[in-house]
Amino acid sequence: MVPGFVLSVEDYWLWLDQIIEASDGYTGAGPLLIEPVFDEDELVGLVVPFQELRFWDETRMWIALSVTEELELLKYVFHLQTAEGDLIWRIDNVGDHLGGGPHVHRRKGASEVIDPWSEVDLQEALDYRSGLPDVPPV
Repeated sequence: MVPGFVLSVEDYWLWLDQIIEASDGYTGAGPLLIEPVFDEDELVGLVVPFQELRFWDETRMWIALSVTEELELLKYVFHLQTAEGDLIWRIDNVGDHLGGGPHVHRRKGASEVIDPWSEVDLQEALDYRSGLPDVPPV
């Protein structure tokens, strides 16, 4: 999932910025907020706190994630919604759904369906977004 040119936490940070810049989205409050995680003076991870990406078609994606120094994506949430706030889909690996592994929430009529899913990063979530209205099947 992580491209070959991403070799460090610093590279991952730059990659996240590039992903946002290359998408048709923008953050509502300035640049993407990324919090470095240090052990003593060494950068050992990143946290992207829950924040909103807006798109020109008025959809919105709420994102949050954490990454280790081994570039392992620990926790993530990518929540896509309409301009009115209705769920389109949410891909995450948090909560107790389906044993806590990666899963997708989708709106099916008036109810929400949760299905197993593979791990995704921000680039893949944005790629899925471009396939509106449905997340591609597993």
